[in-house]
Amino acid sequence: MRIFKRLLPVLLVLFGCFPALSLAVGMTVDFEYLTLLNEDCIGWLYQPESGLSQPVMQHETDDWYHERAFDEVKIYKLGSVYLHADASLTDPVIVMHGQAREEGCLSLLPGWREAEYFEQHTAFQLLTPDGNWQANAFACLATTEQELNSWLPAEESPDAWAARVKENSLVYTGLPTGNERLLFIVGHHPGDKITLVIAALAPGGETGGPDLVKLPLDRAETLNGMVDAGPAGQLMYYAQNDPLYSRMYYESGIREGVQRDFGGGGCGPTAMAIIAANLVQKENLPLLGVHALSELGNQFCPCSVNRVYCDHSHVPYRLQTPEEYLRYLPVAMGDFAAGNNRWEYVARRVKAQGTNVRFVDYVCETYGLTMTPVSGLETALEMMKQNTGEGLILLSALRGSPYTNNSHFVVLTGVDEEYMYILDPLRRTEEEYLKTDTRDILELLSPGVTRIRLENYARSDLSPVCYIAP
Repeated sequence: MRIFKRLLPVLLVLFGCFPALSLAVGMTVDFEYLTLLNEDCIGWLYQPESGLSQPVMQHETDDWYHERAFDEVKIYKLGSVYLHADASLTDPVIVMHGQAREEGCLSLLPGWREAEYFEQHTAFQLLTPDGNWQANAFACLATTEQELNSWLPAEESPDAWAARVKENSLVYTGLPTGNERLLFIVGHHPGDKITLVIAALAPGGETGGPDLVKLPLDRAETLNGMVDAGPAGQLMYYAQNDPLYSRMYYESGIREGVQRDFGGGGCGPTAMAIIAANLVQKENLPLLGVHALSELGNQFCPCSVNRVYCDHSHVPYRLQTPEEYLRYLPVAMGDFAAGNNRWEYVARRVKAQGTNVRFVDYVCETYGLTMTPVSGLETALEMMKQNTGEGLILLSALRGSPYTNNSHFVVLTGVDEEYMYILDPLRRTEEEYLKTDTRDILELLSPGVTRIRLENYARSDLSPVCYIAP
């Protein structure tokens, strides 16, 4: 659909003589990063109350992104929000297309057909590399692909056009004031049916707010944080099954085409995250990204800790700041262990479960940590007793251990006269430990924090991997 420049005088008459809207605080998008991933990304459409948040794409072929996601992988029911090839974000009428079918990028759009929902979701933001726009929705129509062009302002007077829209709208709230342009959001349904939301555009919106690519994960709940780890005092604790990332894919499973999520297979990266977070200065945590194989550093998205098993429905989150690394360090370790490191070492097993511990060598090299191999649990306990608060020991829990019926990694944090204290990356309840602690030797002090009496160390089936210190 071609939007002709001759529409501009009509729109200036329609909107130009009214006072400006009061604008909401704007959001941000790192378009430099997005265009590195895909130069076809030209904007971002956001509606805060509904959670609609989508990149806006444009290709030399009009409907290229109708069935393609952000990274151009063809996903029939998803697609992207897109402009036709000859359109522009500077046009007097911006026409954005996308699939409104279930699972489509504009699957939420049919909600605007209901008056109550519409009135609670009128404020959109259109972010572009050249500045942000506020869009105030005022009409929703049910139409068809054949009739879509007829709703563009044309030779009729502004009043006649507005009256025609009002008469045929499912919902109409009245033209907003202080606007010079229009935004058409076109949701395509099967059978050539269309949900059309029309909004008035006004320039503005403060910058410097949250990044819309990162916002969903940054707002998500996490159970990670500081815990009392016994003789070592307060330590940073992570759980592989934290709701923030437990459902992200990490590794292949035991059958072809089956992947295990991080909550089920991420004990190795999570144990190393616990060690690194407590031995490395926070400002140095981004060094992991400096040593990533990808020049973009560590990337992940809500479905995968790396790009290996991504379902292509998300723009990947790129870790940059020390605060981001501290929050998502287990995920960054998972990305690193899955092969995104400059050594090209893949610690994640292929067609098997579990993580090869060799990646620990490269993590220690990255952070300048001293790694000392330890032979025998008795030696490990003595080292920790003599060096309380100085280093941590990575332990492998074997079959028969109170921590696993298979294999697992845990972190030895300290030893006193009676107990050894261990952080378990798999956050569990006392009832859940009954499945593995068949010898009844483990005590749960708080989520993730456990201890075992020294008299039972030989029955713990724990094997030290290495002692790690600054």
